[in-house]
Amino acid sequence: MGFVRFRWSFFPVVVSLVVAITFTACSFSTQLMPLTGEDDASAQLSGPRIEWLEKTGATMAAHCLHAAVRSGEVGAVFDLLGPSSRAIVNAAAGKAGKTAAELLKTGEVQGLSLRGASNPLQLLASDALFSAREASDFNPSARKVKLILRVGEQPEFEAMALFADDSWRIELVEQMPTESGTGG
Repeated sequence: MGFVRFRWSFFPVVVSLVVAITFTACSFSTQLMPLTGEDDASAQLSGPRIEWLEKTGATMAAHCLHAAVRSGEVGAVFDLLGPSSRAIVNAAAGKAGKTAAELLKTGEVQGLSLRGASNPLQLLASDALFSAREASDFNPSARKVKLILRVGEQPEFEAMALFADDSWRIELVEQMPTESGTGG
C-alpha cells in the first residue's frame, strides 16, 4: 500500500507540470521577427523570386498585360482583359468588321480609355520602365482593387483589376457597368 500512496502523491505534481509546459509552449512571444523587406539577408534567401514578395496577384497581372502588349501576343492580351474591356473590344471589332485579335494588333480600340491614358494599349506598348502598385493597403480577400500604373516618365494613371474566371483581369475602361446597368 505504501507504493500506491507514493505513486498517487505525485499525480497532482505531474499534471501541474504538464499544464505549465503546455501553457508556456503555447503562449505569446515577445520576440520580434523581421517583416518583408525589413531584413535584407532573409529576403535574399528568396533569390530570383524576391519580386514575388513585393507584388500582388493584381500587380502581377498588370505586368503580364504590359509584357503581352509589348510582345504583340494578342491572345494573352485578350485573356488578361476584364469582362467589360473584352466586351468593348468585341463590339469595336464587330463595328470595324475585324476579329478581336486583328483589332488588338493595331493597338487602337475605340472605347478603351482611362483617366490619364486616352489610349492605354498604345501606352502599354512602350518599352519604357513599367510599374504597378495597389492604390490601397493589401487586402488578401479583395476581389477588385484599384491599381496605380506608370509607364516611363508619363504621369501615373489608374486602372481597375478584378478577380474573375479564377484569375486577375485588368479593366482598361474608366467606368465599369454595375448590375443595375449604370457606371460605377
